[in-house]
Amino acid sequence: MTTQKSAIEILPGERYDRQLVKRLLAHLARRAGWQWRSLDFPEERIHSRDAVQVIAMEASGRTTAIEHLPLAGFSADTQDGPRFRPALAALEQDPALRAPGWHVDLAVPVAHLPASIDARLLAGAVRGWCARRMQSAPEGESTHVVMISGTAVKIQVEKTACPGECGRLAIAGAHPPGNFEAIVRERLQQKLPRLSAASADRRVLLIERGDSLWSLAHLRLELEGAAFEFPDLRALSGIWMADTVERIPGDEATFRLVRRNDDDEPVLAG
Repeated sequence: MTTQKSAIEILPGERYDRQLVKRLLAHLARRAGWQWRSLDFPEERIHSRDAVQVIAMEASGRTTAIEHLPLAGFSADTQDGPRFRPALAALEQDPALRAPGWHVDLAVPVAHLPASIDARLLAGAVRGWCARRMQSAPEGESTHVVMISGTAVKIQVEKTACPGECGRLAIAGAHPPGNFEAIVRERLQQKLPRLSAASADRRVLLIERGDSLWSLAHLRLELEGAAFEFPDLRALSGIWMADTVERIPGDEATFRLVRRNDDDEPVLAG
């Protein structure tokens, strides 16, 4: 008899994308109570057309098709100035700045900072805000003002609960990479048709964030615009983001719900 543990167990040497899908399934099992009975890999047995990567079946017989979409290959010449990135990345890597039980996303508009503010001053001001205000910041989206050498800088904050987890701090610029729109649309053109054609009760797109050049907010906004060109996005049960940026050694992928089209799709963090 196949158990949930054996169905989603990661096997030695298993493909990376399949490992990531299994981690999402384990996440849904923990948070939503979905019990997975078996996995099918249509892309391995269907050769007449592009087929979806994974179809997972629950104990109830309900099926969920999942397609992994990695987003990478972005230009580093963002509007927000790469000279600030190392200093902000160091803050992400500081365990003391993590709020247990919360994912915190900061958008810092460094492109609009005066020349007198360098990376050291910016990092110091953001660190101070995190230490003093992160815990008390409201859940959801909010705007805060950080004073840097007499200049008021607005930062956008998105705070999402992840009960029982150590939390994570992610910092990005206010603008995505210049080629973000083109790459998102190119990947959707490659991946969305095979997911939409899958024979399943639910369809889930798993988008992987493997670098810090873009954020959940950037992705959410881009997908809203892309829905006109790709109407099948609205037919998906849900879109999830896997954040695989290893800010601290040992960090595992965390999962964020980007878009929910189906009332049955759980509203879960982390």
